[in-house]
Amino acid sequence: GYISYSFHRVGEVTDDISGIDRIMGYGFNWAPPSVLVDTIGLRPTIQMIEKAGLPVPPALANAQAGTTFFDDPQVNVGKFFVAA
Repeated sequence: GYISYSFHRVGEVTDDISGIDRIMGYGFNWAPPSVLVDTIGLRPTIQMIEKAGLPVPPALANAQAGTTFFDDPQVNVGKFFVAA
């Protein structure tokens, strides 16, 4: 639910996923959602969201294979725990 919810906030809370990454990374000290998508992979992430019965965010549904989402050099991904 975290990835689906976070990606659906784009356009509502911030203009792009980098803003959501900063909120979740700095504000909550959680792994940014785009890091999780890049770690798990686009297709497996979409499959997990669908299996959970959650809506797939447009940014994921419309992305091309091989797309990476995390591109914020200001967020230190080394400080987050990412379980994949």
